[in-house]
Amino acid sequence: MQLKSLLTGNPSRTSKLYLGIGLLSLIKAIAVRDDRNRFKRELVDAGLYLAIGVALHRYARFTERKRTELQSQAPDWLTGIVGDQSGSSGQGPVGRLTGETTSQSESSSVSDRVRGMLA
Repeated sequence: MQLKSLLTGNPSRTSKLYLGIGLLSLIKAIAVRDDRNRFKRELVDAGLYLAIGVALHRYARFTERKRTELQSQAPDWLTGIVGDQSGSSGQGPVGRLTGETTSQSESSSVSDRVRGMLA
């Protein structure tokens, strides 16, 4: 599996899936502990799944922390630029990039749209 495909989607949910598979594999390894070769293979599989799950969980926490940090640090000049360029269509460049409809962009403030773009 490629790294890019691991990081797409919701890494928090994916990490829980990998941790669950790792725990099941660990239980399976305990069940076949009499067969030495199969026990080693199952332990390696469990270790890999658990390691990927932990890494994805840490990545999800890191990205969430960075996202909130960026949203809290949205400068006022950026929100001013986006507000000035909203144009006659009722949908500014941020709305076009994020796919917002006209009613959504009218109901939310400019700073909310910038925070949505950064998210």
